[in-house]
Amino acid sequence: MEWTPAYWDWKKDQEHIVDVTGAGNAFCGGYAAGWVQTEQDPVQSALYGAVSASFVVEQIGVPDLSEYEQWNQGPNPVDRLCLLKNRCKK
Repeated sequence: MEWTPAYWDWKKDQEHIVDVTGAGNAFCGGYAAGWVQTEQDPVQSALYGAVSASFVVEQIGVPDLSEYEQWNQGPNPVDRLCLLKNRCKK
């Protein structure tokens, strides 16, 4: 068993955490995608889940896609995954 951290730390990154509703569902979706992408590596899959959930907690509700909306000003998912993997190596 291995611990994998959340992308946002609730103690240090409170300005990024707006609403946690749906974060668990996003984690599960990211985990499932990671499971396929990493050939069933549970630790790497958990990192995919953490990155997926990190986007959900940054806003209230789902994005309105009726018009172009750039609600995420931070790193894209691939960059976030690399950042989180590097954080876990320390």
